[in-house]
Amino acid sequence: MTESTQCGWQIHMAANALRAVRNTALEKNGIAFELWVGMEAVAEIPGMTREKLIDRLTRMTVHDGASAAEAIDRLHRQRLITADDQGVIELTTRGKALADKVIATRSELRTQLYGGIPTDDIATTKRVLDTIRERAAAVHVRQ
Repeated sequence: MTESTQCGWQIHMAANALRAVRNTALEKNGIAFELWVGMEAVAEIPGMTREKLIDRLTRMTVHDGASAAEAIDRLHRQRLITADDQGVIELTTRGKALADKVIATRSELRTQLYGGIPTDDIATTKRVLDTIRERAAAVHVRQ
């Protein structure tokens, strides 16, 4: 096995392991990842309209336009988000409580996963993964 092949395998396996931890934690808090990303975007960016939220979710490549709209509708039906008269979306009290719970869980998991890893190693890992992601995006465009 070549070094680059082994690295690809390690990246793939790490991504799968992280995805499993994330999804399990979200499920234990009562929300699926596809919905959580919408709630998180609403919490992070005040004043977001439905159109802006759909755009953000599609740029994140979590959803296409139709599935982003459906996720927003599901969040409304579950009373986790609401929109005012100007169409600005915000978390409901119920949504805010859930978001706070998920963020606390995420913080604990980050400590378990990344705690004790030297800051320089984390910075190097981020740079390398960003480079790989950028190259993969460029290759994908050319395909």
